[in-house]
Amino acid sequence: MVPLQVGVDVTQTGREVAFCAHAICGDEVIVVAGAQNDERFRPNPLVTGHPHIRFYAVAPLHTGQGRNIGTLCVIGTEPRGLSEQEAGLLSELASLATHQIEMRRLTYLCSITGLPKRRPFFEAGEQEFHRIWRQDSPLSILLFDIDHFRSISERFSREQSERALVQVAGTIAAKLRRIDVLARVVGDEFAAVLPASDQLGAMTVAESIRSEIVATGVRIDGSLHPLSVSVGVAELSDADGSFSDLFQRTNEALTRAKLEGRNRSITALTPAALA
Repeated sequence: MVPLQVGVDVTQTGREVAFCAHAICGDEVIVVAGAQNDERFRPNPLVTGHPHIRFYAVAPLHTGQGRNIGTLCVIGTEPRGLSEQEAGLLSELASLATHQIEMRRLTYLCSITGLPKRRPFFEAGEQEFHRIWRQDSPLSILLFDIDHFRSISERFSREQSERALVQVAGTIAAKLRRIDVLARVVGDEFAAVLPASDQLGAMTVAESIRSEIVATGVRIDGSLHPLSVSVGVAELSDADGSFSDLFQRTNEALTRAKLEGRNRSITALTPAALA
């Protein structure tokens, strides 16, 4: 358990002897003045071998909601204690680190669904785009739009409308594989990158998701209300010069799905047909 470190070349230790595993469960700074004499950490490979840790001070990183999300630690190769002032400084640094992590989370993740936002989705998509080109493997995108979501927002409260977003996100996620990337890209639109999936396979997934959403509807205030999505589907083409090109074709397919009556999945036109 050493996911991020500076000056230490061992990247993982067993949880039972890990310093951080003890700290992350608490709320206070933990100081180990002589690790070689502490029965909890004596077997730790960072103590028995290089870098021969003797001093360890660790502060938990916990959010305002009380969730512990990690630790911030300082280590040394000589036994020593930690003054009250030093412990206070470590706690302040831990609070600053937690704030930075939370700010990054808010920047990259949708606070309602917990899914990535548009920016990290496109970053992941570009990575997949370049990887797929090297491997000569298929890549597809699904783009979902909740039909008439504005009427849901106008009819029900914000909390109830958000419940519909969460339900749709959960239904889509349940039908995807671990290697797929799902995001809420804007408003009531969700997008998924499907590596190693051609257009036929992607369309099968799209229709499975669309059918499930229609069959399930959304329950608000104890009543079941109809719900459907329109879906654009596109597979990477040799003429797509970037992930953005592929996404644009998927978006055009989604637009056609809405224009043709909604509650349907439409495949994208080829770049040649769009020219």
